[in-house]
Amino acid sequence: MIPATTPLAPGVLPDAVIRSPNANAYFFAVTLSPTLSAEGVQAWLKDVTALIAELKDYESNGAPVVSVCTAFSASFFLAAGQPRFGLAPAQIPAGLASPPEVPALAAIPQVAGDVLFYVMSLSEAAIGAFERGLSATRAAGLQSVTVELGFQRKDKRENFGFLDDLRNAQGEREEVAFVNPELSPEEPAWVAGGSYLAYIKIAQNLEAMAGKNEEEQNAVIGRRKADGSRLDLPPGTPVADEGPFEGNACPATAHIRKAGPRGVLHDETKIFRRGVPFLTMREDGSIEAGLQFVSFQRSLSAFAVIFERWMTNTNFPTENAGEDSLLAERLITLEKAGFFFAPPHDERFIGAPIFDAPPVDPCTIGHIVVQKQLIGRNGQPILSELGGISFEVRREGAAVGEQFSTDSTGRAVSPPLPRGVPLVVHEISPPTGFQQAEDVPVTLTTARELVPVVNHQSPEGPPPIYTG
Repeated sequence: MIPATTPLAPGVLPDAVIRSPNANAYFFAVTLSPTLSAEGVQAWLKDVTALIAELKDYESNGAPVVSVCTAFSASFFLAAGQPRFGLAPAQIPAGLASPPEVPALAAIPQVAGDVLFYVMSLSEAAIGAFERGLSATRAAGLQSVTVELGFQRKDKRENFGFLDDLRNAQGEREEVAFVNPELSPEEPAWVAGGSYLAYIKIAQNLEAMAGKNEEEQNAVIGRRKADGSRLDLPPGTPVADEGPFEGNACPATAHIRKAGPRGVLHDETKIFRRGVPFLTMREDGSIEAGLQFVSFQRSLSAFAVIFERWMTNTNFPTENAGEDSLLAERLITLEKAGFFFAPPHDERFIGAPIFDAPPVDPCTIGHIVVQKQLIGRNGQPILSELGGISFEVRREGAAVGEQFSTDSTGRAVSPPLPRGVPLVVHEISPPTGFQQAEDVPVTLTTARELVPVVNHQSPEGPPPIYTG
């Protein structure tokens, strides 16, 4: 759990504005001048912080009418692979410095912008004030802006007509959305309480979906359009009562089975979705519609598992299942995407902790965080299950503390361990189809240390299948 005293990134968790069915969404992607200095960018961020604070002037009867999440892309921290603004490499969010590989997203245009403002508003006047204020910062460093729009919906249905947001992180939202340093030792200390934001603009082919009968549409999504119940369960079954998928009534390629498989291991891999639909009319009177997909997560690896290892993996949840039906049948098209980091709140100005010196860590106890990697016979990573693999830490041949196991992102956190003494990370048993991982010697020098543990595919026998 994240300590209650940890400041969290603002504008991530739902508030009255975000929840309102009357709210409109605005995505402002801002590119800053490449010549901006460290002092200049901090002055610009202070101006933006003051601009957002001024939006309180538009409150209605004391209630806010605007909610803003500010997030930074890798290009804010890096230019041509080198740190900007005099930042040390260790101060850059690890998920942006070394983002996960998601081939399906790498092939589409990336969002052009150093800073993303995800704004939800009940007031057009307030948005006008925000736009005027942003425009006024051109002399201070703003170079260009692109804007995307979206909206909340009263009926809670997306543009294909299905109930949306039925299974999303609820009571554990803070644990899912915000960086916990105990689980992410590779991150700089200042990111604790921040959140990684994944964005995809998704166009929906409404005509193609409308050309299917309702039974066919249900099979694409995996739920009944009428009430949102899962196809392998009786009509009207509440989401809270859903367990693992049973039989083939819900196809293996159905969206909810590909993007949200059930089971002990898979249930641990969560993201907090907070996207909004968009819809505009073209000059010829046709409709352009889709989803401004947004998810918040403590690590981009959770997003990568869902998108790469599940949705686009043709061998998940069964061998030769194929891609998610939405993609395979070209009912959706990915138009652009981007990864960002929303910094924790700071009273000084947005992103102020980025520029602080790293704190001194006096603790004598630490944790090892294992990152499991599975390598195929061709030397490339293989899309097999990363979760449920157990480890123990040994000192002079004897186990230190209890065993610990990986989740579906391949992460496992050890019990508390002494620092400054030789330790060994030992895999209890290899995953099926892989050779035993070599023991990894570690001497902890920090509170948390990331330790990669690699398994290589067995030289003989069939390839391991990633099932769920």
